[in-house]
Amino acid sequence: MFCSYSLGFFSFQLHSAVILFHLLEFLVLRFNFRMDRLNNAIDTLVDETCSGLSKPKFARAAARDTGVKLSREDAADIMTEILTAFRAKFVQGVEELVKNSEVEQKLADLKILAEKCKERNEQIGITDGYRPLGVEHDLEGPLYPVVAGFHDTLTNINSTLDENIESSREKLKEAKEQVNTLAKMADSLLNKNESTS
Repeated sequence: MFCSYSLGFFSFQLHSAVILFHLLEFLVLRFNFRMDRLNNAIDTLVDETCSGLSKPKFARAAARDTGVKLSREDAADIMTEILTAFRAKFVQGVEELVKNSEVEQKLADLKILAEKCKERNEQIGITDGYRPLGVEHDLEGPLYPVVAGFHDTLTNINSTLDENIESSREKLKEAKEQVNTLAKMADSLLNKNESTS
């Protein structure tokens, strides 16, 4: 009887852990955590949940409410068994989640893509709009810095394009002048040939 009551007593905390697990699942799928951050988040979540569940005084209080006397050692043993089972199931669930969602492969592909984008942007001289990819950068605050970066990039592209257009106009003007000069020279040569014949 105590066992069923104690499991009911801790079901709220376990339910909270399940909700946190689903939140973690969402974060993994949505934001593609780096693996070290993911592992740290998992460890922190499990440790905090287990530390909340591990206090024998809660088990003893639950036993006392049901009329069962429970020594401190027995309460500690019961809590150890519950926490061992919880930790094993939680770790197993997280491992399956990571495996099924192919997080490691997605992160590797994302890093390769980010490096290629950065290299390409540096090759064409567009670096203002580049920013590192990561959850921290997305969650730090409003998107104004990102939008400002893209605006600066577009401004740089526009000014570069304007410079290229102006340079092309000057080259076209110079080429036109050279063509006119060559035409005048050709006319004068033709006039000399006609006058000598």
